[in-house]
Amino acid sequence: MTVTQEIASFGYLAFIIFALVSPFVPIFLIWRTASLSAIFYAIGTLIEGPIHWSDQDIGWAIGTAILILLCCTIALAVVLRLAFSASRGNVTLATLAGPKTRPMKILDDFFSVSLGGLTGLLLMIALANILSGVSIRHDVDLSIVFGSGIVSVVLLLSSRARVSLVFSTALGSLSIAALIGSFQNDRILSGAETLSNGKPWCLASPSLSEQIDHIGDLGFFALEKSNSYPHLGLSILEEGRPHLAAHWSIRQQKFVRTTIGGPISACRPLVDYAIALRRGEVEKHIYAVGPHVYKIPPEFHPRVNTGRISIRSNLLVGQGSFFPHIIERIALIERPSEPHLPDDAKPLSMIPNSDELSASDLTHPNQLTVADVEGTTGQVVILNCLHGSYAHELCRVRIFERYVGYEFYLPFNQIRN
Repeated sequence: MTVTQEIASFGYLAFIIFALVSPFVPIFLIWRTASLSAIFYAIGTLIEGPIHWSDQDIGWAIGTAILILLCCTIALAVVLRLAFSASRGNVTLATLAGPKTRPMKILDDFFSVSLGGLTGLLLMIALANILSGVSIRHDVDLSIVFGSGIVSVVLLLSSRARVSLVFSTALGSLSIAALIGSFQNDRILSGAETLSNGKPWCLASPSLSEQIDHIGDLGFFALEKSNSYPHLGLSILEEGRPHLAAHWSIRQQKFVRTTIGGPISACRPLVDYAIALRRGEVEKHIYAVGPHVYKIPPEFHPRVNTGRISIRSNLLVGQGSFFPHIIERIALIERPSEPHLPDDAKPLSMIPNSDELSASDLTHPNQLTVADVEGTTGQVVILNCLHGSYAHELCRVRIFERYVGYEFYLPFNQIRN
């Protein structure tokens, strides 16, 4: 169990303890224990992170149902307790504030520190999202460590007010989290080398158009984050092809073996990838897709993952096309899935001449669909003319061979050619 997992477990344990005792303590402690329960649950949740949909099985559903039932039961007990006390005139500002004793001061200070810790975690997450993908060649993590740490100490020494304690703890928590994260670069590289076990490997980002080419891109705050897919993938060359073997967990600070898919970019596996990255020698425009390596200039606006290359070009559709970011793309697909031939599709021999086609007639459900196996090459060809709401006098063309597929758009008056 990692340090972050231990902190998350402590947060959940504190949540359960404070939640269970909150209906039975004196009035002035009810709102304090209930609030502490919510704070520690939030801390545990933020540190543990979201549960991926593929892991939301029956056990997750049962646990969620038990949690909801527990929270509803505790909330109902607290409300009934406060309502009963209020009916007897026992709920006033004085009774809610409680006695001004040293134990109460210690409890209130603990409450302020807990609230500050939660605020610090929220600040850390906000900064991590703001700085996500920002190419920073100096160590921003250590800058945040020292900056927030110094301000935290100044606030703590300059004022004894409870608000100052909250903000001081928040900045202190941010500083500690940034300090832990400042070693992420080395953890990533050492973890990748361990998992690759001498095989060529590389690090893939969720951006389909950019590769990681500098160790500064791996920083705790600078590392590009994705909302739905792994933030960083470890691609290992196995049997001549790159495979996504693991993804980096920012919260756990380690690689987690995964079968989660997603738009992770392609990269070029190297045996000495860590050395090349530290020296800034990774060529960001060279990609390994399947058994092949491609060099694609940036002016083609490439989008590349481990099984697909897409470049932008108006060579086929001409300039001024409708929705050019979709229409003006030509894709090569490595090992495409088995194509489906629609039953109502026309064969290739029955493609009409361009003068027989009318754009006004080719609308759903009258769109032209052609699907057939080309006799000489054995290629499967599928054409959907005026396919989708974004198509404008165009045919979406898909060609499938045994191990590769192609996808592009053509004006419908050229499809016979």
